[in-house]
Amino acid sequence: MIIYLPKPFHLRICCQVVFIILTQIYESLFVDYSEFLIFLKVYQRPSNCKNNYMVRKLHIAVVGYNEDRCTEKAKTIAYDVGKEIAISGAILICGGLGGVMEYACKGAKEYNGSTVGIIPQEDPSFANKYCDIVICTGYGLARDFVVASSADGIIAIGGGVGTLIELGVGYTIKKTIIAMSGSGGVSDMYGGKYLDERKTIPIILANEPYHAVQMIFSKNNRDHYVGSTNL
Repeated sequence: MIIYLPKPFHLRICCQVVFIILTQIYESLFVDYSEFLIFLKVYQRPSNCKNNYMVRKLHIAVVGYNEDRCTEKAKTIAYDVGKEIAISGAILICGGLGGVMEYACKGAKEYNGSTVGIIPQEDPSFANKYCDIVICTGYGLARDFVVASSADGIIAIGGGVGTLIELGVGYTIKKTIIAMSGSGGVSDMYGGKYLDERKTIPIILANEPYHAVQMIFSKNNRDHYVGSTNL
């Protein structure tokens, strides 16, 4: 499925756009209405939930090397991270292109997960073939803000300045951020550290994809999310 985001001067019609998006998701991905409700974050509250919040699937962003700089090790880590996201029941969000993004989506899809690619271009053909939903922003590098803001937590694998932008956005709005140890790039540079002297949130270092995903679940209120609780 392909979604085109409105230009800034068209934001006044965002309500109409959201309605169209939800309709497209329903028609393209789901067989019945109950599955549609799950994906749209309107899910039956579990019997052991002690509050009145509705729960939804966790959204985990995977950021890192694009295709031109991606190492074989980073691809392997990305695939395993995507796999663990799918197994956990979370939804994978990424920049939708190659490298870490493609291999994370591949891992998720091969384990029956759901993937969303938020691409900088207006043409959906730029997205990798493992994206269930392609959101065409047409915003260029500004799409990094959309990726980071759309997630409940961020997992970084390698990466350069683009990844650093996404980490900076996540850091500023206090998202849970995990850096995969040994993946190279800014993930190794900033893993286990803070991005600045304000020490807003730490960039948590993880050695295994399973633990990276579970840490994001643990940092979010479990009562609000559908998915893994095995920490």
